[in-house]
Amino acid sequence: MKKTLLYFSIMMGLALLGYWKIYKLADKAHRDMRYAVIHVTENKPAEQMIELQKAFEQEGKHISFSIRPDRSSGKFNIYTAADIQHLPEVTDPSAINFLWIDKAAADEDPEKLRPFDVIVVKNMPAYGHLKAINMRTAFIPDAINIADTTEAEQHNRAMYWGDGKEFSLSLLLAGEKEMSLDIFGTGFEGLWPTDEIKAVSPLETDFRSHPLVLTDQRDEEIANETLNARIIKIIESGGVPYVRYNPGIEKLFGEAVPMYYNGPEFGKKMEALLQNPAELAKRRKAIRRLAQQWNSNSQARKFIELFEIMDKKRQ
Repeated sequence: MKKTLLYFSIMMGLALLGYWKIYKLADKAHRDMRYAVIHVTENKPAEQMIELQKAFEQEGKHISFSIRPDRSSGKFNIYTAADIQHLPEVTDPSAINFLWIDKAAADEDPEKLRPFDVIVVKNMPAYGHLKAINMRTAFIPDAINIADTTEAEQHNRAMYWGDGKEFSLSLLLAGEKEMSLDIFGTGFEGLWPTDEIKAVSPLETDFRSHPLVLTDQRDEEIANETLNARIIKIIESGGVPYVRYNPGIEKLFGEAVPMYYNGPEFGKKMEALLQNPAELAKRRKAIRRLAQQWNSNSQARKFIELFEIMDKKRQ
């Protein structure tokens, strides 16, 4: 009875997070040795996991989902986790087990990772750390899936997307230079001119219709060299983000995504870009092209390559 109630509670909680879609796609058979199983947790967005499954299917590989307490296993298992402190239990030690983890700090105990055959990370600092301590690791960042976008009427001024309840460096710098912006988000009443506050949630066309999209990053995101959900959304929708320097963005997009190091550079570079539509169009095109290297199809192909390598090592 307790087990049934636990299972029901987990299902209800995950459904509220959007994981009901994954349940519809999941195969419930427990002892069926499938090609591969993704053991999902709430830290991986449901839509990204579904897109990854579709990408595997396009490569001719069937992938099913498992959500605790389901203990399904495949020949290959991909377990997801936010960090080393919240690792899932390996269902089948005889399978080839991958851990896809968001963070792996240098001061955490690597012995906790030993049950997994390969540690897949989404940022280069973690990759470098694990390589240095002789852990078998690979780099696969969060997917960036470019939408089929239509042309949008162009505005002359940049937009900002964020939360007025949080500190915004980009808005502070823009305000100091008395720049006009189209503001999207909540909590900006009384903080920014009313006529520039546009909507709570931007439409996809808003990202494309503005020459630049300002948004913010936490210090932790920059230190971990990861892209936050807003930056990914801007890129997926065809926008050009304008953000504080993040070496992780540079590794994925080179110089295509404009970034600034400090206040003086913020204003100087932004004004130069706004006065050069041809340069912005060039960057927008380059971002779209480079993003194709980091989409769900790229993720699936990388995992398949890793599966084949590990399978040969087991033979």
